[in-house]
Amino acid sequence: MATDDQTICGAGEHVNSQGFEEVATGDLDRWGNFGFPSNDPSPSRAHAVDVFIVHHFTTDGTVGLSPRPGQLLGNGPDTALACGAFVKLGNTLSPRSPDDIGLVLAHELGHFLGLLHTTTFEPNNTAPSKATDDGISDTPACTVLTDTNKDGVVGVGDGCQDQGNVMFYQAAGQTTITPGQAKVMQNMLSVQEH
Repeated sequence: MATDDQTICGAGEHVNSQGFEEVATGDLDRWGNFGFPSNDPSPSRAHAVDVFIVHHFTTDGTVGLSPRPGQLLGNGPDTALACGAFVKLGNTLSPRSPDDIGLVLAHELGHFLGLLHTTTFEPNNTAPSKATDDGISDTPACTVLTDTNKDGVVGVGDGCQDQGNVMFYQAAGQTTITPGQAKVMQNMLSVQEH
């Protein structure tokens, strides 16, 4: 908690050796301790996802955070996800609408249930030299490596074929989840106790 009782969460990410984004969830894990433990006398209460709406993340531009995959049973590490009500851009906090927060929640639940971003840019999204897809055959991957709309990043508005997918890395009114993505989430649920 910040001194003004606003919840703040740290975030960070990097591209791993396989070319996929890895998210640091250490600060998020402390929120998972609010859930019910796996030895709770009413175990069905523990089979849920702890979701937190935080005021903002300390990392510029971060609007959501989730382990991939998450754990449905008990509490502790990898049992919580968070969405930001505000996005920090430099020293400015910009509010997100309820629809935006809902989209970020759907996106973070996708991560929690095993989904990657449809495209990960290496070394970053400002000057990428490579794009790695999520490995799911029916999700389109971005083949664009140029910031054609000159907004400072390769992403929405640059012609990325996957920019309408909920698991695209930028939130911009996405509505699509493919059957292949649904299958990944169903498989994840089938192997987790719940």
